[in-house]
Amino acid sequence: MSNFSSSKMLKFLITFLLRVLFATTIFGQSLFIEEADSTVIVQRDNLVKAKAQALKDAKSKAILQAIGKFLDFDSIVSLKPLLRKHFLEKPDFFIESIRVISEGNNSDLTEFTLKIETQIFRSRLLSTVNQLGLPTQKELTSFRNIFLIYDTGNFIRNSKFSELFLEKLQTRLNSYLIRTNVIIIDNNNSELADGLPARLKLLAKKTIKKRDVIVFPLLELKLRLSTKPEHSQQGKISAQLIFWSQQEGISESSRSKIRAEVELNYNSWQVDEII
Repeated sequence: MSNFSSSKMLKFLITFLLRVLFATTIFGQSLFIEEADSTVIVQRDNLVKAKAQALKDAKSKAILQAIGKFLDFDSIVSLKPLLRKHFLEKPDFFIESIRVISEGNNSDLTEFTLKIETQIFRSRLLSTVNQLGLPTQKELTSFRNIFLIYDTGNFIRNSKFSELFLEKLQTRLNSYLIRTNVIIIDNNNSELADGLPARLKLLAKKTIKKRDVIVFPLLELKLRLSTKPEHSQQGKISAQLIFWSQQEGISESSRSKIRAEVELNYNSWQVDEII
């Protein structure tokens, strides 16, 4: 009798522990349930291709809806290229399961519509958001002020391009809770080798308080045109973004190690497209 009771107790404990383990796993990988739909044009009667495109679009919509649990609408809109690269190029990584709610063609078979329900891994979404340095809506974080040395030529500085460029830049930085104090410099000839002291001297000339210069992080943005649009509609624009560290203990040669450069060839001076 005692052996029988011990056996039953052992089975009960094993079952209980398995249930607890299963519940803990599900809790640790909590899921967002999102519904999304997509309607695509059926090209050349290729229904298979239309179904694949509709599924791809619907999965992207579902993931963006789930991201909306962490980021506000303005951030999702302004960071769409970044989100597309890190979330939408491989959406299946974030999706646990998909259930088709409905699918079908319209009456003349020119459109295909698909509606799905997805279960999306919360932890994987949040991990990627954190890796991108994006604060979530629930984080009680205030804006951080930085100095931005905006170094460019006369044409860019005096054109519509400059105003729109800085506006778009600030819109994107808002998602990171960064507010720029823009210091406009005209064709600054300081090279990287001139280091941080040359940049601090520029700020001093702009009558920036010494305390603010020490406290606020410092970014430098250089824009250069190979040819002015008034001379040729074709040309090249280059941009260089540099973070200057004021942290003590870092050698002068390492203060500008964090930087990025990009060059863009254009066939016509279309401001919005270039920005």
